[in-house]
Amino acid sequence: MTGDRPGDIFRQFRDHISRLLNQTITDAPLSLAHRKDGLFAQFSFRDDSEFPMAAPLFSGGLFLAVSQQLEVEPQPDKTWRLRTMEYNYHLLEGPSPDSPWIIRWEYKSHSRQRNEHPRHHVHLATVIDTPAGKMDFDKLHLSTGWVTIEEVIRFLIAEVGVKPKANNWDEELIKSEELFRKWTARNI
Repeated sequence: MTGDRPGDIFRQFRDHISRLLNQTITDAPLSLAHRKDGLFAQFSFRDDSEFPMAAPLFSGGLFLAVSQQLEVEPQPDKTWRLRTMEYNYHLLEGPSPDSPWIIRWEYKSHSRQRNEHPRHHVHLATVIDTPAGKMDFDKLHLSTGWVTIEEVIRFLIAEVGVKPKANNWDEELIKSEELFRKWTARNI
């Protein structure tokens, strides 16, 4: 995604993701926080005190925490290009970020981490006994490739059984995925 002003790009992207979440699985709005220089921003669900929180999903007593850390880079044509530096999508049992979690999808760009584990990964709140010993999937970084919010929403509705807000939820996800491909020139 590109645009003429960093703040406008951050708001446009946040508004798109917020609208998609609100059309499908939660009524909670996303808040946007900018760094003073205006070149970095983060969106997440926040409570009245501006602390991050998890949003209640429409069914099942589950909650979703969403966070993306974004930056803009100047382009030769004097526009700005949006980049996701980090994302976190956490399925939780309660509204606090400290609530017990079930699944965590995470990503950190090369500039934010050393290559000690896969940049795109998932954590599961489980331990499995194997012949080689216990495997703690909370601590393992299971490689996933890029995980879009659309795929998380689709998983929550189709696999976990979260009740969608509208019957046309998949059409909304498909439209959003098409927009993502247009903005990023990336296949998903």
